[in-house]
Amino acid sequence: MKKIVYLLSVLCAWTLNAQAQITIQAADVANAGDQVIYKTALNYAGGFGTAGANQIWIFSDLEGVGNDTVNYLNPSQTPQGNIFAGANLAMFQDGQYLYMEKASNGLFLQGFVMGAGLDSVQTDSSLFPIDFSSLKFTVSPKLELLPLPANYNHVSASSGAGEVKFAYDTTIVISGSSVTVDSIKLVLTVDVIDSINGYGQLILPNDTVQALRQLLVQDYTISVEVHTFVQLPIGPPIPLWIPLPLGIPAIRTNTCQYWAVGKKAPILEFTLDSAGTNILTTRFQSHESLVSVKSSNNYLAKVYPSPAQKTVFVEAEFLQKVRLFSAVGQLLQEKEAAQTEGKVSVSVEKFESGIYFCQAVGRDGRSTILRLVKE
Repeated sequence: MKKIVYLLSVLCAWTLNAQAQITIQAADVANAGDQVIYKTALNYAGGFGTAGANQIWIFSDLEGVGNDTVNYLNPSQTPQGNIFAGANLAMFQDGQYLYMEKASNGLFLQGFVMGAGLDSVQTDSSLFPIDFSSLKFTVSPKLELLPLPANYNHVSASSGAGEVKFAYDTTIVISGSSVTVDSIKLVLTVDVIDSINGYGQLILPNDTVQALRQLLVQDYTISVEVHTFVQLPIGPPIPLWIPLPLGIPAIRTNTCQYWAVGKKAPILEFTLDSAGTNILTTRFQSHESLVSVKSSNNYLAKVYPSPAQKTVFVEAEFLQKVRLFSAVGQLLQEKEAAQTEGKVSVSVEKFESGIYFCQAVGRDGRSTILRLVKE
């Protein structure tokens, strides 16, 4: 009898252990129209969590400040979207665009405009006037940022490259010789290692969830070439790309992030130094994480928290009023915004659980429909 009880206890423990693993599906990753709000944890002196199975990651002492909004857009809504033909999702944050393809088997990088570490590259402007902080790169083949479905113990590596050419008529000295050039080419190589190396319980100041831990390592290598024509003793000049010995250092970015079901983006994210040991920045999703839809007339609004329990807040620029509708379009409530405020609070405490819609109406007549979930 004792053996049976023991075996049952072992079986029960094994079952609970198996259930602790989670899977991130495509529905758990942002689509065009979604927004996520992060708070930044300043002066955080702890670690960023260990890898492994059945972990308990405690970050309940994070003190978040500010609201950093990440917007997910349709690439066609962005100024450079036509450059990235394979992208169906764009992310905008801090003036930078990242272009991705969300597919059934993963989230992939197609290219970017600004950022990705390139703004840290310094070159001699007297040699050639290139602003590394405003470049547009398409990367081929595409690079895996997250497998879908995402599960524990996944490891993959991918490499891609892109190039940008500039017209540039000048004469430069290469290896002691003067060379007349007509253009410059920047070649970017990106290597990505994607490792999902942990799962367990994640405890934040405002939430406790089951999560997957992902380590994303990205290496960027930049080389510069100039285009010229070489005159041989006979025949016409031959076009030639000549690499410049600039010695631009490679850039490595390390990101440790935690994914949870239904959160649309990493719920917790650490950016690390090039060695992957020291934390540079820490941010986590605020309770004000939201669902938002940009309307055809380009009026952006947000509603939070979603899911909601008692009160929701609707924010938009030059907000005039908010209308709350049922899932079948019945008007349930309408509330005017103060003349000087772009924010309205709406009570949903007496509403039944389910899906509702908010219409944010601006003073210029534009409007946006936002989806709201009531718990």
